[in-house]
Amino acid sequence: MSVKQPKYGLIGYPLTHSCSPDFYRQQYDIDFQLFPLQKITELPALLMQVPDLKGFCVTMPYKEAIMPYLHLLSKEAQQIKAVNCVKVERRGDKSMLYGFNTDAVGFKKTLENIQLPAKALIFGTGGASKAVAYVLASLSVTYQFVSRTKKDNNLIYSEVTPEIWKQYPLLINTTPIGMYPDAEDILMLPYEALTPEHVLIDLIYNPLETLFLKKGRVRGCKTQNGLPMLHLQAERNWQIWTS
Repeated sequence: MSVKQPKYGLIGYPLTHSCSPDFYRQQYDIDFQLFPLQKITELPALLMQVPDLKGFCVTMPYKEAIMPYLHLLSKEAQQIKAVNCVKVERRGDKSMLYGFNTDAVGFKKTLENIQLPAKALIFGTGGASKAVAYVLASLSVTYQFVSRTKKDNNLIYSEVTPEIWKQYPLLINTTPIGMYPDAEDILMLPYEALTPEHVLIDLIYNPLETLFLKKGRVRGCKTQNGLPMLHLQAERNWQIWTS
C-alpha cells in the first residue's frame, strides 16, 4: 500500500503573485500548493479536505486573522501578534495548529548587509509591518507607521512631506501596492525629494523591482526587494515543519 506524501502550502487571498510553489518544490522536492481562501473562516474546511497537510505559510490578509484558530504560538509570534508559518499535527480527527513568525527572521537577515539609518517609516499596518517593527526595535531603529487612515498616532500618506523624508531616511513598504499583477501601482509619496542618503526596502518580490524601488534607484538610493526575505523565512519554515 502506497503512503501518501505530506502536503504543504500557502493560504491567503489573492495568491496570483506567489512564487512560493516553484521555490519550495525546487528547493525541497515537496508537494506545495496554493490555497486561496476568500475568508479565513474557510480554514477548518481546508484542513478537513486536505488531511495530509503538514504545514502552511500564511500571507495577506490573514497573518493576524488566523491567530484565533491556533492552539499554540511561538514566543516571537506572541510578541509580534502576527503569524506567517503554521505547523499542523494530527491527533485522531483533530488538527493541532502551531503558529510561528518567520518573517522576522527573514527580514532581520536581509538587513545584515545594509547600513541602517536610525529612523524609519513603515508603510502599511498589516501583519508583515508588525514583524518589521519588531526587528527594527531589536536593532534600536526608531520607526513610524504610515497608513491610509489615522489611528494610534501613525502618519497618513498625505502627511509624508519632503521634510518628513529628511527625518526618516529608511523607507520600508509592507503593503501590496505595486505587486503583480498590479505592478504599475505605487504609493503616493514625494519621490522627488529622495536623496542617496535614503534606503528603500520593499517586501514585494514579484516584480523584483517595484516602481517604489525604481524611484529610489534612479535617485541614487540603496534599494532591496523582498526576495531574500522570502528565501530566508522559507528555510526557517522548512525547519519548523520537519522538526
